[in-house]
Amino acid sequence: MKHWLKVVWDRRPSALLRKRGMFILDFFEGHLTPDVKKTAQDLNTDLVDIPEGMTSQLQVLYVAVNKPFKDNLKALYSEWLVAGDHDENVLDIDDSDIDNAGSETDDDSDSVEDVAGRCVAKD
Repeated sequence: MKHWLKVVWDRRPSALLRKRGMFILDFFEGHLTPDVKKTAQDLNTDLVDIPEGMTSQLQVLYVAVNKPFKDNLKALYSEWLVAGDHDENVLDIDDSDIDNAGSETDDDSDSVEDVAGRCVAKD
């Protein structure tokens, strides 16, 4: 978190002008360590944590996008797991896979985009 604040947060446009910022975080104790608080203070940033149990009211995108995505991904993973036949290494990548990355293929393998699309679209 401390590293992210320095590398990403401190490069936002208003940070270049040293304007005061506010960074809103979910209720996770790792977000509010003394080191993180000190780094935020050095970056002229106020840290605000969302109280436990308030995510659904204060993080609308989490409820509307992330949670359905995670739920559907979990369902797809469970279906895959129950289907069996997992003797082969799922991540069996060779040089031809790397050379052909991003190109159209004729095989039936799912791309990351296909799986992600099903996770979002699944009812």
